[in-house]
Amino acid sequence: MRFHFIRIAALCLIACPFLTTTGCDDADAANRLTVANQLKAAADLAFLADSSADLNKVSLSLQAIKGGTDKQMATRDRLLASIQMHEAVLKMGDIEKAEIGLRHDLVRLRAMAFASERLATFSAAREKVSGPVNTPQLNERREQIRSQIEQLRNQANQIDAPVVESVQSLQRSDEEVLKLHRQANRLREEAAMADPVNRFDIIQQAIDLERQADRIEAEMMRRELSLELVQQPAKEMMDRSQADLEGMLAEIDAAQDDLQTLSRQMADSAAKGRASLQEMDAKITELSNDMADRYNDLQTDYQEAEKKLASAATYARKGGKSDGRLGRETQTRLKAQIQLAQADLGLMQVRGLDEWIRILNMLSMNDDLGNRDAWKLQAEEATKRRDAIAEKTVKFIDQSLESGAQSKLINETRTNMEAAKAFLAGEKVESTKRMAIDPKRSAPSARSTSSKPTSTDATGYPSVDSLVSGINMMLRNAQASTIKQNMAKVTYFSDPASNSIEDQERFMDLVEKLDDAAKVKSLKLSGTLGMTASLSGLSGGMDQMMTQIMKSVRLSNPTENGDRGSVTVTSSFAGMEQSDSVALIKVDGKWFIDGDSDSGLGLGNEPQIDFSSLNSSIEKITNDIKLGKIKPQSELDEAIKPLNEILESAQ
Repeated sequence: MRFHFIRIAALCLIACPFLTTTGCDDADAANRLTVANQLKAAADLAFLADSSADLNKVSLSLQAIKGGTDKQMATRDRLLASIQMHEAVLKMGDIEKAEIGLRHDLVRLRAMAFASERLATFSAAREKVSGPVNTPQLNERREQIRSQIEQLRNQANQIDAPVVESVQSLQRSDEEVLKLHRQANRLREEAAMADPVNRFDIIQQAIDLERQADRIEAEMMRRELSLELVQQPAKEMMDRSQADLEGMLAEIDAAQDDLQTLSRQMADSAAKGRASLQEMDAKITELSNDMADRYNDLQTDYQEAEKKLASAATYARKGGKSDGRLGRETQTRLKAQIQLAQADLGLMQVRGLDEWIRILNMLSMNDDLGNRDAWKLQAEEATKRRDAIAEKTVKFIDQSLESGAQSKLINETRTNMEAAKAFLAGEKVESTKRMAIDPKRSAPSARSTSSKPTSTDATGYPSVDSLVSGINMMLRNAQASTIKQNMAKVTYFSDPASNSIEDQERFMDLVEKLDDAAKVKSLKLSGTLGMTASLSGLSGGMDQMMTQIMKSVRLSNPTENGDRGSVTVTSSFAGMEQSDSVALIKVDGKWFIDGDSDSGLGLGNEPQIDFSSLNSSIEKITNDIKLGKIKPQSELDEAIKPLNEILESAQ
């Protein structure tokens, strides 16, 4: 901390010898010398101080100094102002450390809120298909088939009797033929043994019997032919028809059983989803309550730092009244620094409240969370506090710009101060960095340098196996800032420029601007746009969450068929696992993810939404709100309804 007080020590060491010399010529030289020594001692202690407690002791000792000359007291006031300002800066550092933990929990809370929304959607979808299965179409079809089966049975019975009769008649005729042949054979045996006179008559009888058997066989052949060509095919056809209908009836019964089973499974899944949602709700409530308590505790620290800076400003104003040009110049610089610190403190509070308000709004919009009304009330109260702090901080910035107009420090930070004013007014700005700590402008964000992916950017892979290995390795090392660009290189689009990554990221900016414009007019975005607006803040936290989600994604089971293929993509989030089939395409000998297919990883372009047109519509609605063309909430709901429908249809 000594480095921070070199300016303090130098200021006092310059002032003290001068005060000592002039004091020796005065009638109260001893008293003035004592004051000068006290100032020097305080300056030395301030230089050696390395904690807020040490600085506070120096501050108390300085406040106890009385009876010095006007210049000595002005020096004391400037030294007090500088010390108290640095006490406040140390307190701000402690606040920032505490807010780091809060931001980590904000990311957790937002991820849990997102997971609760997924659980609610998951449960609601399954509740729609659970419950008793009532399928009138299946029941009606079953009765129709049963009626047809009964008709076929009756017809089969009618055909079956003649067939049975024919078969039985053929059996009797066959027995008759065998009997006649046996009789004829016996007669021929008798003829062989008979005398020549009687032999002829016996043979003639045998021939008559054989002719009779032949006539019966001829009739049998006619009947067999009729049975084979007419009666049996008709019966077989009816048997097959009956079997087919009975098979259909069995399939209907099996389908209804499957539907009942599916319904029970859906009901079980919905119940488990609701149970998980209740557990998630309890955890969200517990974490949000803890964070609310910690935010309230931080307000005490903010108030303490604010009081220190207010006191420092008071001493700074007194510290240049009777100390000549050099003292007044020092006073001007000191006042500018204090006002910068006051503005910085306000910006810290506003940034923290903005993040907290976004989370509260997101939670209050989820109808499946039990504490949503309390979160809505907290969001409204936090918004009022945020607006009051922002208004006060803007005044500090204006005072800094006015009182430090010729200060080099102010000139160097002027751009950031103007950006901070725009941020406090609710406008989207490039940077609102700590002004008193780092006066340099921040570098352009990665978003501003993103480029549109084209088919020439894509590199592809020589085989589907290498594509799976390459993308899995890419996902294991995923970073949210580069994942879209990396995936664009392995995704093929027939019209790559029609829906660029730049348009998609600009969409998030425009939604946030629309939300800010609506809030100024006491309006609120609804539907998917409202949820998108609540997700637009905490970019760093969102990047962390996105990185974790992407690292859970894995590709497996690649298949190929000519120039087409597919791969299974498995992802997990908040304990839920989901698998989808993603289409692949081979172009110029290289394999890519097919961006034109309905399936896809959703990491490159999303051709189902025309973000360019969507962005134009959002800009128009934002301008209409600012110009007062859209006033009541109903007009805003009607204006954004088509946009919500587009977004919801792509989900």
